[in-house]
Amino acid sequence: MKLSILIISYNQENYISKAIEGVLLQNLPFDYEVVLSDDGSKDKTVNITKDLLKNNNLKVLENNDNVGISKNYKRGFAACAGEYIAVLEGDDYWVDPNRIIKHINFLDNHQECVLSMNRLIKFNQAIEEFQLLPWKYKDDYQFFTSKEIAIENRLGNLSACVFRNSSLKNLNPEIYNLNIADWMLSLALSKFGFIAVLKEATSVYRVHNNGEWSKLNQNIKLEQIRNNINTYNKFYNYQYDKEFKICKKNLNPSLWYRITRISIFEYMPPIIDLMIPKILKNRL
Repeated sequence: MKLSILIISYNQENYISKAIEGVLLQNLPFDYEVVLSDDGSKDKTVNITKDLLKNNNLKVLENNDNVGISKNYKRGFAACAGEYIAVLEGDDYWVDPNRIIKHINFLDNHQECVLSMNRLIKFNQAIEEFQLLPWKYKDDYQFFTSKEIAIENRLGNLSACVFRNSSLKNLNPEIYNLNIADWMLSLALSKFGFIAVLKEATSVYRVHNNGEWSKLNQNIKLEQIRNNINTYNKFYNYQYDKEFKICKKNLNPSLWYRITRISIFEYMPPIIDLMIPKILKNRL
């Protein structure tokens, strides 16, 4: 099987229909499966998914208890049979019908890469505002090494990623005992090859008050990042100690606030980009 689409969910009944709409939008000229790894939702997330994907090759992993994001990803990845795994968290969504095939074509032609991710459109739900991650490279894609990723999280959203399943199977299973999220997972995989970031923005990262990360205030986020760095550094036997020290230095609160609010997610400057939020807003 060429592809597994892994949907990661937890109490996202208000967003899951939009996520599934992006799945059904995809042009996929090959066999694929959809795997729902639900972390003990108490709402209608699982039922909505079953209903909307009942005519698709759907595999549902239900759980009565909440095991946490890392363990939920572990069992979700393990259940995927595809050569590639496209991740979609239940509150995000895809907007390009050829998004997945573009990633797969890229990875088929770049065997040196363990995963590819696309540039993000960030949707701030509270103020209904779309922002586009700026592109500062001359080519339409950019490779990153493990040391570069240790200095700075280059992913930021797993819903923008397509993974090579064979690389995921090479991971040390103990990694799932940590708070992996996007940064640690990309760092772990980068030991086996490059991380590729594609210029084209084909997915939306939804920021809302119920999000596990976005609901936290700035100080708590900074403290969690510092704690994660210490944990990751020890896990890798201080192999990236120099790079992690640089990362910590860049966590100055005022600088970090400026980077996250201005540099990472800028307002779309070109007129043609200003059309994107209007199109997406009509699709909400």
